[in-house]
Amino acid sequence: MLSAPPSYSPLAGEREASWPTTAPRSHPGRRSLSRLAADVLYTIRVHSRRTYYVYIMTDPSHTALYVGITNNLKRRVYEHKHKLVEGFTSKYNAIYLVYYEETNDVREAIAREKQIKGWLRVRKVALIEANNPNWRDLSVDLLDD
Repeated sequence: MLSAPPSYSPLAGEREASWPTTAPRSHPGRRSLSRLAADVLYTIRVHSRRTYYVYIMTDPSHTALYVGITNNLKRRVYEHKHKLVEGFTSKYNAIYLVYYEETNDVREAIAREKQIKGWLRVRKVALIEANNPNWRDLSVDLLDD
């Protein structure tokens, strides 16, 4: 964790020290303060407790499958069900949540979404049926909270 810049007591006749904006040239391996701050913020974001979801929505006859990603599954399913956002799910009436998985790593979630989207329909159906054999709408439990 970063601490405040070092300060020296004015009573001791020292002037207040300030953080350098760049690393001294004598230390080529050091990062600039802005780069260090960016690295710290990235680490905080990556290791935060934010949850990401990869999910599959379908229509009542299970003919259309939509694969998506979100950081708020409850809100996103509500948007799909109430057709608040124009797009595939509203056009094809994909209002049933039939599969989802969660992770704390956004890059992992994005990669997984791309992976599932690249699958043939038969493989997506197998994934759904392995976890939800009756194609039950999982949002019923989710939205009741």
